Amino acid sequence: MPTNRKIAEVEELSELFSNSEIILLAEYIGTSVSQMSELRKALNNASASFRITKNTLAKLAVDKANKSILSEQIKGPIGFVFSNDEASSVTKTIFDFTEKNNVPFIVKIGLLNDELVDELTLIKLSKLPSKEILLSKLIGNMNSPISNFVFIISANVRSLVTVIQRHIDQSQEEEAPAEEPKEEAPAEEPKEEAPAEEP
Repeated sequence: MPTNRKIAEVEELSELFSNSEIILLAEYIGTSVSQMSELRKALNNASASFRITKNTLAKLAVDKANKSILSEQIKGPIGFVFSNDEASSVTKTIFDFTEKNNVPFIVKIGLLNDELVDELTLIKLSKLPSKEILLSKLIGNMNSPISNFVFIISANVRSLVTVIQRHIDQSQEEEAPAEEPKEEAPAEEPKEEAPAEEP
């Protein structure tokens, strides 16, 4: 009969399996206590956690969490990495740490967004830049053509405005009526002198 402690552990593990977007299964045999402690710290900094439990309890937990796809993968001494952070960040933390410190901690398989991913894919994933870097590159690439486009459009608009303004000025000059020469006033006819009165 399962003890209360085991029931509580299965419940807790089940929640971790249910609520984690990233679940990695790793062999840890040969990893010293101090190495494991340092690895846990590194994982905590990457918003991840590492748990070791009995395989029977882990299988009960994955079934309860509707992640039974993992059940067949749980064999031998195995531990679990849980995270909701970027997969590239978590895998990079693990692979960098194990390589740098020569730690025999081997990630065998992962479950990312409910899909099984093998070790080779996880290694490739660890070499990808972070989401922030990818976004900044994407925005930079998008901004460059847009700013060039805006410059070209504004230059064309300026040119168009100049051409239109010249056309308007020219039209106004042509439409202005030429001043008609003023008619000369008729010369006054000499007045006839009144005949002198006879004496």
